[in-house]
Amino acid sequence: MLWQPEALAELDNARLLKHFFGVGPDGLSDGAAGVIVLFGALTVLCVTLFIIVWTLKSLLKGRIAVWLHRSVNGHVPDLKIGSCTLPLRWLSGYLAMAVGVLVTICVQSSSITTSALTPLVGVGVITVDRMYPTVLGANIGTCITGVLAALAADSSKLYLTLQVAYSHLLFNISGIALWYGIWPLRGVPIAAAKFMGNTTAKYRWFAVAYLVFCFFLIPALFMAISLASTAACIVVIAIVLVALAFIFIVNVLQARKPTVLPAALRSWAFLPSWMTSLEPLDRVVCGPVDRLCCSWSCKGASADKKKQKANRKAEPSAHDLELAGARLSAKETTTQAAQA
Repeated sequence: MLWQPEALAELDNARLLKHFFGVGPDGLSDGAAGVIVLFGALTVLCVTLFIIVWTLKSLLKGRIAVWLHRSVNGHVPDLKIGSCTLPLRWLSGYLAMAVGVLVTICVQSSSITTSALTPLVGVGVITVDRMYPTVLGANIGTCITGVLAALAADSSKLYLTLQVAYSHLLFNISGIALWYGIWPLRGVPIAAAKFMGNTTAKYRWFAVAYLVFCFFLIPALFMAISLASTAACIVVIAIVLVALAFIFIVNVLQARKPTVLPAALRSWAFLPSWMTSLEPLDRVVCGPVDRLCCSWSCKGASADKKKQKANRKAEPSAHDLELAGARLSAKETTTQAAQA
């Protein structure tokens, strides 16, 4: 057998990493070797992803950007059968989702697909509404890699690996069915994305604060509460849900039927400014930076605005892309006519 004690002893003495660094079996601990391998693998992964994304971004320019603007943002035309018209415009989003699946299968990473297409949204080549189903398709495409990896497992353990892969796949499919299949809910992620983008454009530190708060602090808080007591975790979740439901209902009534609410709740003016605006927190965050870094939020913002104006002049707008697409179509038609 391969894993007999003698074979294990030979593997213990023949450590490739330690041999590569020229140290003996006891000169480098297994923990230190693992840390070196981890950082080396992460470095190679980040460099590879950067090169792939940079290459894709360099390819998605010029005429390809025009084609993307015309095809991705386009709509499936309605099918006319005699006097009847079969509406097919609703298939446009699902077609974009299928494109996201295929592109992600080709590049083996939804992060690469998203990173390559996101700059095109900024220059107006792809709209946010059409980017939404494309990203959803990319999330499904990245599950295909997990399924293929699960199929490579040993036959005795195949059911376990497939359980993990299909859990990932079905989780994404159920999320898409909820937030895209139910059409009234489609606007919620898009509206949230636009709100987050506008807030980050105004307060640059908000992106970092959002990542730290939502991906580290809140999970750590709920984990600590759940470890302390299950009942305490349930109580905290119930309080948070009730507060969010109250805020949502009040906001809806303020916008549609303010007369139903008491006079104090017809606006949030009674709350302190730090609960309704990020301006006070912005002064706290950027105040020391302004003094230490030569007005980062003022001079830096004005410099960024100048760069944005210069980039806007250099980058093609949506109107320019439409004109280029029309000229390209006319040129192709003329060429076809001349050949005929």
